[in-house]
Amino acid sequence: MAEDKTFKLRYVGLRYAGARLPVNVLSDLPAFRDLLVSFAKDEWRARHPDRQRVPKGFDASLTLDLTQIEEGSAQPNLVWSQDVAQQTLPGFEDELAEIVEASYSDIVDLFEGVAAGNDAPDLSPEKLRALDKFGASLRADEQIELTPVAGGNVVFLDVERRKRLITSVRETYNVRLTGVGTLASNSVYGQVIIRTERGDISIPVDPEEIKQNFDGSLDQAVQYDVLVEMDRGEHIRNVLDVFDVAVVDASIEAGMTRSFERLEELGRLKQGWLDGHGAAIDETALRSAHQFITARVVLAGAMRIYPNEGAGVLIELEAGGWDMSLEFAANGSVELYGIEVNGDDEIEPESFADVGEQLLAAFDAKVRH
Repeated sequence: MAEDKTFKLRYVGLRYAGARLPVNVLSDLPAFRDLLVSFAKDEWRARHPDRQRVPKGFDASLTLDLTQIEEGSAQPNLVWSQDVAQQTLPGFEDELAEIVEASYSDIVDLFEGVAAGNDAPDLSPEKLRALDKFGASLRADEQIELTPVAGGNVVFLDVERRKRLITSVRETYNVRLTGVGTLASNSVYGQVIIRTERGDISIPVDPEEIKQNFDGSLDQAVQYDVLVEMDRGEHIRNVLDVFDVAVVDASIEAGMTRSFERLEELGRLKQGWLDGHGAAIDETALRSAHQFITARVVLAGAMRIYPNEGAGVLIELEAGGWDMSLEFAANGSVELYGIEVNGDDEIEPESFADVGEQLLAAFDAKVRH
């Protein structure tokens, strides 16, 4: 007798702490289901070589339900129901239970293979479409873990492995990009061009919205959230979907511009700038400070920025009732510490390897306290 099958995807990263799953990640779940269905179709055909097509109701019988999100970072439980299979494809629920489990194992094997550096097998257009969506919102320090049904080593998919898997089959892969750039141009015919560190991004925007929100805004800061097609060399080929694109508020932009200009000033300091002492500010420290300002641009106007004798950058600001300091070192690491403005509490010094999710989460925890 068939039984329900539960597949647990474990999202690892600070964004997912406390069993939280950001809504922009939810599109992974139908993509995973589509990938599972594609492998299930292969398994069905292998079991029934005399049949060219899967039976009517096959796709509907492979519905997955999100039943809960468990702790352990965030762990969505996706359940295949034998009752649904019995209703949509009666008489096949036992075989479907085997097929679903085998198909999940095929996905695990696929990810395990790319981890081992093996060439990816031939992937159908259907599988590539699913992989283009699955994990597209992952960030550099995040991963999705899968555990084999029969036990064994956990396999995971991260940004690099996902790129390697897809580009081993074709030239491009899809990824979601967010950030702040500069409005380079706009057109009443329906596009704006945003200048970013990754190059210019041409984003389709409704002509009426361009007239209302982008006219007269050349060279102003623009925040964007888009799904793009990227090639192996990290060049943007095409914008596939637009989730958000908006000119940054003038007061926020002014604070951001002032902060960036201050970093440029620090970059021009020579060796011995402090009465014969003080090392020239390292480029890595400047980039890290720039990255932090961009990540928390809303607070840029409150940031006070100073050089550090050891070739680093110091940013101080008051936010959320705290007077916080962030020291950006020449090796890319960051130290966060501070004191309560109207109290006696302290933020004990804590070091982070870079301006990543761990630092931002620790910073935000105090700002939003």
